[in-house]
Amino acid sequence: MKDNLFEEIDKYKEELPKIDKTINDVKKYKFNFYQKFAIFFEIICLFGGIILGNIFPSCGSSKMYSTYCTVTEYNISLTIITWFLGFIITISIFGMGHIVQILNEINKKMKK
Repeated sequence: MKDNLFEEIDKYKEELPKIDKTINDVKKYKFNFYQKFAIFFEIICLFGGIILGNIFPSCGSSKMYSTYCTVTEYNISLTIITWFLGFIITISIFGMGHIVQILNEINKKMKK
């Protein structure tokens, strides 16, 4: 075993990617219809969650022995649920689009 563990770690560690390189890599990537739709759907779900939280407020306090709500608040739980479900659906659609893209690339290579 090595005497100095930190020197061995320094020898094998990799630098984190720079933001400019990452942005350039994403710009080279071509999105298909499913992936563009997934991004659009996520944006709609983000704004939709905020709107639903305002339309259906939660009850902040109510009178004793009554169902009447005296103070209403922004419904953060409905917003978070909408965002979470939208994220899950978006990931599924985006993944399906990625699979379609991979299958198209395989098809192009097989035709050559």
